[in-house]
Amino acid sequence: MVEIPSSYGVAYAGTGAVIWGAFLFYLKYHFSEYPPALVLAVTNVFSVAWFLAAIGLTANRTVVDGIVSLPPSDWVAAFVVVSVFSLGLLMLYHALAVGDVSYVAPLSKLSPAFVLPLEVIVLGQFLKPVQVMGIIIATGAVYIANYQGGGLHEPFRTAISARPARLALASALLLGIVDVSQRALLQDGGITPEVWTLVKLAGVPLVLSPIVWRNWTPSVWADLRKFAVAGAFVGVGEWLTALAFSSVPASVASPIISLQAVVAVVLGGIVLGEDRLALRLVAAGSAAVGVALIALG
Repeated sequence: MVEIPSSYGVAYAGTGAVIWGAFLFYLKYHFSEYPPALVLAVTNVFSVAWFLAAIGLTANRTVVDGIVSLPPSDWVAAFVVVSVFSLGLLMLYHALAVGDVSYVAPLSKLSPAFVLPLEVIVLGQFLKPVQVMGIIIATGAVYIANYQGGGLHEPFRTAISARPARLALASALLLGIVDVSQRALLQDGGITPEVWTLVKLAGVPLVLSPIVWRNWTPSVWADLRKFAVAGAFVGVGEWLTALAFSSVPASVASPIISLQAVVAVVLGGIVLGEDRLALRLVAAGSAAVGVALIALG
């Protein structure tokens, strides 16, 4: 596998943050009425087509050879990671369907608060004081995003009782687990970014196919162009994500990619006119500061 300079990995993660932030807004704007599993599956089918077209015929043969040559242990690991990833995305899509994107985004993108402890425990990553401070600040974003006046305990109660908040935080935990796992697969397991991107993109609709079958609606055919655009976002986003996780630690890539929350909050507040934009910008900004400290550490 070709080694990617760490500076490139940071650039890939930053570009991915912009792509994913725009995608979260696009998702809320166009697909709120669709069942989340259906949106996930159809979007990823298009993303596979976009990805294969983008990397070209020669690279496609290399990717196919790489998939065929994967050992059984890597297949089992990939299946588990893709299943957890699908569940995390389902929770995120449900949260976006029932809550404002400018509320859900800062909470769902707190994965770094889970990634760094996991990487320390599982992969032996060293935890620096500045990174601990980053986790504290990022976690504080949860408090700010949930504050609606009243007592100081109210945000904690909201985070526990509000369905969008519960779904968003559960999604952040699961996607944090996925971030650490794919870092291990890409850097320690020897899976190339191209192979992992294709396995991840194609695996999601396969895992969700039983749910999609029960929730299929004919209106999908009328919105195929919208799904095709969504698929382009996902294909590019996953490719950049794989490149980032193949070259830098998960505790660096995950915080940078999580800055997508800032993009989603701004678009949701300005274009969709969602309430309490100023407070949610503070929450997104706090999350950004926290994850920047984690990355800089």
